[in-house]
Amino acid sequence: MNVNAHVWEKTTVLRTTKVGLMYQMRFLYVGERVKLRVV
Repeated sequence: MNVNAHVWEKTTVLRTTKVGLMYQMRFLYVGERVKLRVV
């Protein structure tokens, strides 16, 4: 049970970080496009 919880925690952390990176990249990409549009 402890091992399962540890593995589940690891997978959730990887999943959340992957999603976080995706959102961060998307946000930066949109920010760059807005910058180019404004300038």
